[in-house]
Amino acid sequence: MKVESTPAEVEMYWSGAVEEGRRELEIVYTFTQQFPEGLFERLSTQLQGEAVIRIDWANTIYIETADSQILVKRYINVKTLDINVSIQVRNQYHTMMYHG
Repeated sequence: MKVESTPAEVEMYWSGAVEEGRRELEIVYTFTQQFPEGLFERLSTQLQGEAVIRIDWANTIYIETADSQILVKRYINVKTLDINVSIQVRNQYHTMMYHG
């Protein structure tokens, strides 16, 4: 599998700095031996439901919903050669309700 770097165009939609009044949550999954076939594509389809704007590149997905921005990237860690999937979410608030 060829995993290239994040396309330069993504900077038009996702700035390096988090805007004032917004928060960012990032989760990175690391695959050391093998990347499960079709996983990135399945993740991509799961994110479609709330999308107002969606832009796809080979290994990067940018999505805007009514109140959030989501950036998903698949890339190789050049030091370890592991394949990583990063999921970043930005919105004005992160509230989670747990029902127990």
